[in-house]
Amino acid sequence: MQASRESTAQQMQASRQSNQAANREDRQSYGQQRQESRQDWADDYHGHGYGYGGYYPGGAYAAGAVAGAVVGATITAAAFSAMAVPPTPVVVSGVTYYQSGSTWYQPVYQGGQVIYVLVNSPQ
Repeated sequence: MQASRESTAQQMQASRQSNQAANREDRQSYGQQRQESRQDWADDYHGHGYGYGGYYPGGAYAAGAVAGAVVGATITAAAFSAMAVPPTPVVVSGVTYYQSGSTWYQPVYQGGQVIYVLVNSPQ
């Protein structure tokens, strides 16, 4: 009887460990897919994809319209760090902003992680 209980307990522990490993792999896969989607968006927004100026007549106008429309959009810390030209920190009224060309970002915490929100230039 004791051996049967021990065997059952071992099987249950192995099953729990297997389920935990599968759940962890699912979470990691989901996180990687989300990161890739965010990076694709950031690449498109920063002129590496279609629709950012050069592919339409009146490209400068289209680029300005896109930049104005996405204020409030966010990018991850990884995408922010991977930018070809690192944004310059600028402190305005005690608040730190980051400037990259004419684009301004403000770091904020969301879900325990830092993300960067596109904002209008500070006054």
